[in-house]
Amino acid sequence: MEAGPGERAEVTVERARRAFGIWDGAAASWSYVKSSYEIEVGRPIEDRGITATINV
Repeated sequence: MEAGPGERAEVTVERARRAFGIWDGAAASWSYVKSSYEIEVGRPIEDRGITATINV
């Protein structure tokens, strides 16, 4: 999807739940800490003009 200058676009990015998990070796399972993660998007990498916050 592409949006030109001044245009808006809505996108959905799906991630596996494990993307935000921490492996607990003692419990041999994934654990999840309630937190906020900031996702940055840009092209090229130096131009990360779009951000979104995900609350887990």
